[in-house]
Amino acid sequence: MKGGGGRDDQGAWLRGRPEKLALKQEIFAEVEEHAPESCTLTSNTSVMPITGIIGGLRLKSRALGTHWWTSPHMIPLVKVVCTEWTEDAAADDALR
Repeated sequence: MKGGGGRDDQGAWLRGRPEKLALKQEIFAEVEEHAPESCTLTSNTSVMPITGIIGGLRLKSRALGTHWWTSPHMIPLVKVVCTEWTEDAAADDALR
């Protein structure tokens, strides 16, 4: 997914896996190794704090949470959950 905001050549990566904290932390750590630094990392979790998932990342500023409303094809609305680390550019791109 390409962003069109404040970060050049930005991509976005959305994590959608079972609601197990250790698994999410492991996946995010692996993706962070391979994703360009301009890529925003997101999780579509609704049952645990995004800070617990991304707390171990080197670049926490590019990570945030998202949550679609049911049914997304009928209600085009996404909740964006920023942390104390999320930079404005990542939040802006998530809202586009």
